[in-house]
Amino acid sequence: MNALLNEIMDQAGVLNSVDTQKDYDWSYPYFVRYFSDRAVITEHDFIIGSSFTYSWMPTILRYKSMNNDQSNKNLFDEKAKQAADILCRARCFEPLSMESLYFLKGVINNSLVGTSKLLHFVNPDVYAIWDSRVMKFLLGKRYRYSMLKDPQLYYRYLDLCHELTKHPDFNHTKECYMERLGYQVSSLRVVEQILFLNSSHELKNTWEYCKNANRLHKTLPLASQVRH
Repeated sequence: MNALLNEIMDQAGVLNSVDTQKDYDWSYPYFVRYFSDRAVITEHDFIIGSSFTYSWMPTILRYKSMNNDQSNKNLFDEKAKQAADILCRARCFEPLSMESLYFLKGVINNSLVGTSKLLHFVNPDVYAIWDSRVMKFLLGKRYRYSMLKDPQLYYRYLDLCHELTKHPDFNHTKECYMERLGYQVSSLRVVEQILFLNSSHELKNTWEYCKNANRLHKTLPLASQVRH
C-alpha cells in the first residue's frame, strides 16, 4: 500500500499545471457553500442540490417514481424527504449504511457517480467524488464500467482517499493547490483531483481493492477518520 500511495503522490505535480479557470472550478465553492449555509437540509434542498449536481453529469437528472400519476408524485415527495434525512446524517458525520446509500442512489438516476458528487457537496471532508477517470487511473486495464456501480468498491475507494491524506507530502500539496485555486477545499477534493487529472497515467503499483473482500464495509467513514 505504501508504494502505491507514494506513486500516486509522485503524480501530484499535475495540480501545478492544471487550468483552474474552468466552469467546474468556479462553480465548486458555491455548490459546497449551498449545503454548508443550511441549518437543516430539507427535501427542497435535496431537489435543488441534486439538480445542480447533475450540471456536473453527462446525463439529464431523472427522479425515480416521478410521473404524472398523483400517487407516484406523493411517493416521490416522501422519498425526497427520506433522501434529505440521509443527507442531514451524512453532513453530521453519521456513518451511512449500505441501505441508505442504495436508497439515495435509487432516487437520483440510479447513479453511484451522481450520488458521490451530491454527498461530496454535502460533506466534502468525508465523501470523495467517484467517476470513470478516477477508476481508470486506479485500475488501468482492470477497469470495467460496471465497477462504477459497485458500492463496496466505492467504500474501498474512500478508504484509499483517506489514507492518501495521511501521506507526509499531502499537506504541502494541498496548500499549494488551494493557493492556485484561490479558495479552500477539503483534503478529499485534492485527492480526487490528483487521481482525475492523472487518468491517462498507468500506475506501476496495483491497487489491491479486493485484498480483504471478505471483510465488507457496513458503513461509510466516521468523523474520526477525517483529516481536514
